[in-house]
Amino acid sequence: MSLNISGTCFTNSDGLKYFRKGAIEVHLGSTGQKKQPLLSANYLEVTLTAKAEYLKGRVEKSKTVAIDWSRTTAGDIGATIPVFQLGAVFSPSLTYAQAKSFNGKLFFASLSTAQVKRLLNTDAVHARQCLKDEGADGRIVTGVWCVLQAELAASFDTAASFSAASVASVLKLTVSGGTHGAQSITLEKGAVFAYRLSKVKDWDGDTVADIEHDYSGLG
Repeated sequence: MSLNISGTCFTNSDGLKYFRKGAIEVHLGSTGQKKQPLLSANYLEVTLTAKAEYLKGRVEKSKTVAIDWSRTTAGDIGATIPVFQLGAVFSPSLTYAQAKSFNGKLFFASLSTAQVKRLLNTDAVHARQCLKDEGADGRIVTGVWCVLQAELAASFDTAASFSAASVASVLKLTVSGGTHGAQSITLEKGAVFAYRLSKVKDWDGDTVADIEHDYSGLG
């Protein structure tokens, strides 16, 4: 799978662009206003984040994606990179050279549109009100990309089971049955490399009727 990584966005092989500006400030379920500065990249100004406990049973994982480090520079990917390693080790600011030596891969954790609707309509009522108050600029983070050490990525790809839980109010993703047994990552502040935003497409009164994704560059 081919990737295009820059300091402002990350583009996957399907041509979908994910936001990078402000990534260290967001979590899965963060809600706020999409900012669109004239002279810099768009980003989410976070107002609040849905409780991690609300995400239990709602998070989906995708196969990890290889980074072609031979075609990527520190200028593209960043001087420092947050990387998860085996044994629940998180390094929030590895150098480009260190991340490259780990052959880091990108992992995507997300919420489906159906799960976002359920989340907002049944549990995260404050997040729903935030989106309502922000109007056309209201956004919620429904997908996050994180960088995993190659060995940890292998465990996530080969896992027999996957679960999401709230530990000390932070989202923890755990796999088991993979090449390195049980492994987990905790999505603390600063763990996100890039993110997907979504918005409410239609309201039914105060209820979210429909959700659509807002990829970077779509306006």
